[in-house]
Amino acid sequence: MAAHPSIDDQVQSLAQQLNLSADQQAKVKTALEDQHTQAMNVVQDSSMSRDDKIQKIHTIREGTISKVRSALNDDQKKKFDVMVQQQEQHFQQTHPQAAQPK
Repeated sequence: MAAHPSIDDQVQSLAQQLNLSADQQAKVKTALEDQHTQAMNVVQDSSMSRDDKIQKIHTIREGTISKVRSALNDDQKKKFDVMVQQQEQHFQQTHPQAAQPK
């Protein structure tokens, strides 16, 4: 399994693709760090079922997407929305068993 890019790598990638300012990069990094912390808490919670964990992490990701979008201008939002859509499609192709929330 491929290692996930670090938070700094993700920020750099978004910064390049969306031409983010230093202020925007800081907001994006905070949002990604929060997502990582919350997701790790979910993964380590042995009281939750696998389905509940998938659902919870999906909810956390949605919140992160909203936070990142709020830091972007209109032009950047359009590009970001396309990137998110492509990620979703890729995820669904590589994880067909992960049920999407209704």
